[in-house]
Amino acid sequence: MSFPDVIVLAGGKGTRLQSVISDVPKPMAPIAGKPFLWYLLNFLKKGGAQRIVLSVGYKKESIIDYFGHEFNKMQLVYAEENEPLGTGGAIAHALSLCESDNVLVYNGDTFFNAPCQDLLHFHIKENNAISIYLKEIENPDRYGTVNLEKNVISAFKEKQEGLKKGLINAGVYCFNKKAIVFPKDKVFSFEKEILETYAKKQALGGLINNAYFIDIGIPEDYKKANETFEELGY
Repeated sequence: MSFPDVIVLAGGKGTRLQSVISDVPKPMAPIAGKPFLWYLLNFLKKGGAQRIVLSVGYKKESIIDYFGHEFNKMQLVYAEENEPLGTGGAIAHALSLCESDNVLVYNGDTFFNAPCQDLLHFHIKENNAISIYLKEIENPDRYGTVNLEKNVISAFKEKQEGLKKGLINAGVYCFNKKAIVFPKDKVFSFEKEILETYAKKQALGGLINNAYFIDIGIPEDYKKANETFEELGY
């Protein structure tokens, strides 16, 4: 089985990071001297990726000029947004450039150090419409959490204060593009319109992994990433 195409959502503006970085897209935020996206692409290469579809929007030229159309022997293809499409619209647009039936999707502002292949194998074995990597964290106040029953996500819950532990969406998805029906609207949320809809159908698989996870869209975690990324070896 050849490795599927990977969509990386790299169109974010990084509004919450403006106090600590210059005016660049979130995935270009510098971490230990390199753009965050540099680490994510190297991670995907180590996992077996050969072709990446980068969904770009805000200041997209800074990403295209830096990485070009080949990086670390991977082909880079750009799905360019002329207006913000939301996470769902961005994925739907990027899918038109994907050549494989199965597709992996990564958020361009989070890093989850869990093997790409494990989620892909889980997805195929369980025959889910969509499969998501999950991470259990302590004090998940700033994230929504999910309910998981026998590897199936039954519900998404809004942010709740005071939770001691919870399972969160780690921002990594796998699905077969023929199995998903996208809304006709050009702009929509993948989380709201797709994930929550498929959870109600019991068609959403969840795979827990306790690997390192960080969300650089939050200033305190961005600073933490600068301290820890060199240790990860990417």
